[in-house]
Amino acid sequence: MAKKHPVFLACAGILMLACTMVFVEGVFAEGRRERNQEGAQQAAVVASGAFKEAPLLTQMVSEGLLPPVGERLPANPMVIEPLDRVGRYGGTMNIFGQSPWEAALMMGHQGPFLVDTQGTPGVPYVFESFEVSEDFKEWVFYLRRGLKWSDGEELTAWHLYDYWRYHRANQVLTPEMTPEQIVIEDNAVTFTDEPPWTKGRTVRKEIVDDHTIRFTSDVPYPFLINYMSASQFSVWSRILPMHFLKQYHAEIAGEDAANAKAKEAGMSTWDQLYTAFGRTNHQSSMQVHRPYPPTLAPYVLVDRTENLIVYERNPFYWAIDTAGNQLPYIDRIVFEQVNNREILDGKVISGEADWAGFDLKTESLPLYREYEESGNYTTSVWNCTFNTVIMRYNFNHQDPEISNLFLEKDFRMALQITVNRSRINDEVMFGLAKEYRMAPTPGNSFYDHEFEIRHTEFDPARASKLLDGLNITDKDGDGWRDRPDGSALSLEVLVGDYETPKIPVMEIITNDWRAIGLNITFEVMDSPIRWPLVTANNYDMYTHHGAYNVPVTYGVNMFSLPGLESGQTFDTWYKTGGRAGIEPPPDVVELYDWYYKDLQSVSTEDEFNEISRKIWDNVIENVWTLDTLSEFPRPVIGKNDLMNQPSEEHGPLFWAWDFWWIHPYYPMQFYFVDRPEVTRSESLLFDYYSPERLNADPVKYSIERGWM
Repeated sequence: MAKKHPVFLACAGILMLACTMVFVEGVFAEGRRERNQEGAQQAAVVASGAFKEAPLLTQMVSEGLLPPVGERLPANPMVIEPLDRVGRYGGTMNIFGQSPWEAALMMGHQGPFLVDTQGTPGVPYVFESFEVSEDFKEWVFYLRRGLKWSDGEELTAWHLYDYWRYHRANQVLTPEMTPEQIVIEDNAVTFTDEPPWTKGRTVRKEIVDDHTIRFTSDVPYPFLINYMSASQFSVWSRILPMHFLKQYHAEIAGEDAANAKAKEAGMSTWDQLYTAFGRTNHQSSMQVHRPYPPTLAPYVLVDRTENLIVYERNPFYWAIDTAGNQLPYIDRIVFEQVNNREILDGKVISGEADWAGFDLKTESLPLYREYEESGNYTTSVWNCTFNTVIMRYNFNHQDPEISNLFLEKDFRMALQITVNRSRINDEVMFGLAKEYRMAPTPGNSFYDHEFEIRHTEFDPARASKLLDGLNITDKDGDGWRDRPDGSALSLEVLVGDYETPKIPVMEIITNDWRAIGLNITFEVMDSPIRWPLVTANNYDMYTHHGAYNVPVTYGVNMFSLPGLESGQTFDTWYKTGGRAGIEPPPDVVELYDWYYKDLQSVSTEDEFNEISRKIWDNVIENVWTLDTLSEFPRPVIGKNDLMNQPSEEHGPLFWAWDFWWIHPYYPMQFYFVDRPEVTRSESLLFDYYSPERLNADPVKYSIERGWM
């Protein structure tokens, strides 16, 4: 018997992102928790239809550029309760950052569901509710009727079908899928090994009607709601404006016509142009590069230069506050790209930035605090759920001897126990981080404190003995340990300086490695340079951070599993059934089976706990990935006249990709106390929705403005 869940469904013991969180009842528990989407007040607002809008939009309605607000909103708009109070319209928010991600935090991730501030998945967003069968094999999802894209086109279930049919099932756009894995029907598409990294699950995705879809799995699929709520797994629940993208797709528009469009844009093939417009990465639900395609986000891109992006509110945004005011409150967001972190810090402490978080540095926390009064801002400290720095080994190195070296547990252990966590905590984290492994936190049903502290000792003497036992010794007297055959051993770590304080951490770690005779250095590289080296297997080690290490069912953490990321890896071999990649050792295959097969289809809490503990015990004991510290402080600043922004008064603040950072606090309900409204003459929204602009050819329009 299916059970309807208007708001959320949580998964047992997997939602704890820090030990301070409260335990959330899970899907396996008897009497699964339910919560009504709207309280009586919100329901009354929706039922009355007494919606209000920003004055600028009222003017656009009067000029015939927009339909009335009641026609722009869905039948059941999302009702967002303001964090502190109902806000006011107006103001321009100024944001600075190294990439548009900083502004993207204000846009949010427009997925089917969200996680709430406690990490609970299944909070209604684009989808208003769902039902799930008792055996977790059948899920039914309901879209909000009348919800519209920013161009006024209604979102229907057929947008999702077209994505499955023409994107996921297209071997040009999704080469990892093979024809044998796909069955296409007029109203459904069936995928085997779904999601792509899960082995042995077949899911039929069916359109029931314009606003209802059904997923039917041949094995239990209890964690589907997690994947549909977390931004980093959007590939399995992506909502693309296929009504726009179909004009660039060879199967729909015809290959000749689609390729001609691509050549007009200066590209070789249709899929390049389709991808350029579709932005098939984690920013696919917002406008970042140009005002195409239409979006579901609270803001639309109205102008862009080389270093500047200007957003104004989306007139078709489908959420209201508890008083019936269409959101967002803030009129305009102006993002300026600043490539130098020192300049960025200067923008913050001088008070030029209205909000900042993504590019702020933990080690600069005292600096931000020092200038709060003169800059008229407040610094809040969020709990970053990442493991500060993790390091991946290239188990599939182009030099087989290096691969074999990384496959030696004693070598990995030697590196692991030469991480001085206490020093890193004191010198970089102000003593506020936890000197723990990347492991489950208290509140998880499979939690084990021993996982957190195993192999966290700083023991360079033991590390030296382990290296001696591997015959990695200084054979030529130059002070550096050599390979067993006597040749020089030197390794380089590729470091990306983003999101976590990697450089000061790596300075401490590499100095300690060098102190025991290991010639290991690191080089800081921007992502456009670093990632091609990683994907080409042209690296020794590289750093990242342990994003979404918990909850486990978002990934175990997948970062803990050996042999990920690069093009020819153990992981690629496993996912493709041996068609590509490199065959892993048997113990790695077994670990993959536990995660990719067994864990993903459990149907009882006992099964879930047993397999989870087994996986964690393996990855912790074998130190497949080097890790450092967990739950460190993350500075976030907001101007003092910016209201409804979260602070420590609202409880623990968690900075995590799973949450899309600040999105559970709904930044569309932020507002300024008394900043002036953007006027008719200042706004670019009137041009954006003019008939000339709406009828313009997207390719030509983008080329004329240098956006393509």
